[in-house]
Amino acid sequence: MAENKSNSGVDPRDKWQQAWGKIDAGEKLWKLGEEANNSQILLSYFSTHLFPSASPKPHVFIPLCGDYLFVYEAWLEGYTVTGLEFVSDAVKRMRERWGGGEEDWEVSEC
Repeated sequence: MAENKSNSGVDPRDKWQQAWGKIDAGEKLWKLGEEANNSQILLSYFSTHLFPSASPKPHVFIPLCGDYLFVYEAWLEGYTVTGLEFVSDAVKRMRERWGGGEEDWEVSEC
């Protein structure tokens, strides 16, 4: 397996793990949008402006998704959603938060 080190010798995933640790401890960081119900606003924008007549609904890719509520809400609305996350704790939280059976999740580790 290839080493994941930056020029500074630090694994970049460590920084994401630290950021996730802060969120887990209660810091808002980029989760502020969840309080403003931005998932519903974004879904409304998708259906009104981006994909008004798309059938089937398009595939949505969300990099560094954490446990972002939009991932789940877009899936509930019929979108096929792929979320990319490097922090295993974030993936674990996502699965705990939204449940679903094994058939609803495809997990690949790198």
